[in-house]
Amino acid sequence: NKSGDYSMSRTQYGLLGLWAAALVPEVELSDAVWQHFNRWLLDKQLSDGGWNYVVYANRNAGVLRNASTPDMTAAGIASLYVVMDQLH
Repeated sequence: NKSGDYSMSRTQYGLLGLWAAALVPEVELSDAVWQHFNRWLLDKQLSDGGWNYVVYANRNAGVLRNASTPDMTAAGIASLYVVMDQLH
């Protein structure tokens, strides 16, 4: 998304879909896909170690970041697990 907006929830659904596809022998995903998600997840991790639900960029005078939440932090950790499983 060029605006900088994102939804951690939607991202996790997409990542889980790719993971399911990767389990099909006929589907090959390059390491670049998983490396992209790894960088993205680490970039979106907040300073308290958690993840938030959504970010809206350029609203009013900058970036609005919701505080990290337990459910989205669990999604972030689970997503990193999937990425690491695929890379290693």
